[in-house]
Amino acid sequence: MSTILIVTIGPLARNPRVVKEARALGQAGHAVTVLGIRNHAPSIALDDAISADASFTHRQANLLPEASAPRERTRVWLRRLRIRFARDLAHRLVLPSIHALGPAADLLRAAQSLPSC
Repeated sequence: MSTILIVTIGPLARNPRVVKEARALGQAGHAVTVLGIRNHAPSIALDDAISADASFTHRQANLLPEASAPRERTRVWLRRLRIRFARDLAHRLVLPSIHALGPAADLLRAAQSLPSC
């Protein structure tokens, strides 16, 4: 049995191919973890329903600001600004940056926090 990590930059509800692949691998006996981001509030309930009886584990890096926390909203705004600036800089100067890939840095931190087998 293999341990497999599938990383996606979207919620499960908006990523049916990832769900299909994770289910197939899980049903084949592999230990599958899908790591995604939580950045779309309407998809939270759908993601929970999809992963409730799934043959894989679903983990998320939360990128949604807490409604009652101004500091959290500022953190999200600064993250978006950093990504926008990195994409523009990478495009203009042809400089590679992990920040130009959107939430890649957040996903990397989340993946590194997962227990390894």
